Amino acid sequence: MLGHRGLVGKFQEVIPPLLPVHGVAHRLPLAVVDACGGVDLVKKCDRHVRTVFKFYQSSNKRLAELQQGAAALEPEISRLKDLNAVKWVASRRRTLTVLILSWPVLAGHLQSVAEAGGQAGHRAKGMLKLTKNFHFIKFCHFLLDFLSIYRPLSEVCRKEGVLITEVNSTLGRASVALETLRHRAGPREEEFNASFQDGQLHGISLDRTEVAEQCFRADRESVILTGTEYLRQRFDTHRPPQLKNMEVFDTMTWPSGTELASFGNDDILALARYFELSMPPGYSEQALLEEWLGLKAMARNLPVSMLCKSALAQPCRFPLLSRLVAAVVCVPVSTSCCERGFSAMNRIRTGERTKLSNEVINMLMMTAVNGVAVTQYDPQPAIQHWYLTSSGRRFGHVDACAPVPPHSDARMSTRTEKMGARHVEEAVTQKPPIHPVGTGGDPDDCLMDPPDRLLYPHTSQEAPVLS
Repeated sequence: MLGHRGLVGKFQEVIPPLLPVHGVAHRLPLAVVDACGGVDLVKKCDRHVRTVFKFYQSSNKRLAELQQGAAALEPEISRLKDLNAVKWVASRRRTLTVLILSWPVLAGHLQSVAEAGGQAGHRAKGMLKLTKNFHFIKFCHFLLDFLSIYRPLSEVCRKEGVLITEVNSTLGRASVALETLRHRAGPREEEFNASFQDGQLHGISLDRTEVAEQCFRADRESVILTGTEYLRQRFDTHRPPQLKNMEVFDTMTWPSGTELASFGNDDILALARYFELSMPPGYSEQALLEEWLGLKAMARNLPVSMLCKSALAQPCRFPLLSRLVAAVVCVPVSTSCCERGFSAMNRIRTGERTKLSNEVINMLMMTAVNGVAVTQYDPQPAIQHWYLTSSGRRFGHVDACAPVPPHSDARMSTRTEKMGARHVEEAVTQKPPIHPVGTGGDPDDCLMDPPDRLLYPHTSQEAPVLS
């Protein structure tokens, strides 16, 4: 899509200065999947976790027995996460975290099912073999350390108003952390090394071969190198140079001392030339550099977001730089809002609600995406609208005796006239009612409540007076 023959290339034929940016919300999961999917042990871990989860999903009895000691594992089993195809990195981390924390209980329960025999016992025996494998368990601990490095970058990619400079700085820190993990064990791996004593982990013996540690080291090195390479390719390939120039607004990368005076001048001029249409005609580059020097002196200790707000809030002080910053902050980086919209649509249009019209789905989507939370929603205006504006007969028990309130709708006026004519005809043709002795014959007795005293069905609040 981003190539010269893709959709972006077609648009650039019409709009040459178009700046193509691939949403980082897509690139990060793709990079992680590419890094993990090429290692056979990762695929084996994925298949094993899915097999274990399905084993407990298919039996409420086994699931109830497992919940007694591993309650945290039950929600993950219900969702059945696919480690190699989930959308967000956080979901994959959560599944592995819960699996490792519940591993002693899981291994013990599989052992008891295997000892019971039968078809389920044979299946449990096969799963227990990999569950108690030294290579498998230690590699799962390492995967948690590996995915934890992507967590800050994942959180930045899912933000609504993320700036390209913030993504670039977080990406740089992730690359440094991956290089550090290559030469030193992470927290989860160190925890495994400290707990593994005399061939046992938490009192459970692990199956360990002579070459298990060497195989683990090889797979560990392969995942880290592949992850670093794919992260660079996903974020740097076909990357416009203007995105690199925008890193000049990241105050974390600013030098100190006299070097700050001339820092970023070339990047600012390059951005101004690219966004020439956003700048005033005949602007002075020297005046732009003077404004840039003043902004650096004022906002050297501010984060990127505050720096941009300061420049945008002072157009009189930074008439040229404020226009340039406005163009930079408008560069779309994250597509998480679109992904949330698709998720909301999938929650609304399920397999049991396939006949929803486009109009209804649009209204439900508007409410789900832009509406307030359920806990903050006040239903009274909607109830009032439903009671008072519908063309149906909400007050059937009072229509016979109470006058129908006037409506501006011509159709409702015609209906009122017909109802009145029918009441007159009935009064002429029918005999007057005979009341028992000692009871009043006041015609107002047929009114249970005047229309302006009707109450809402779920509250004691009175409805507004109908006029």
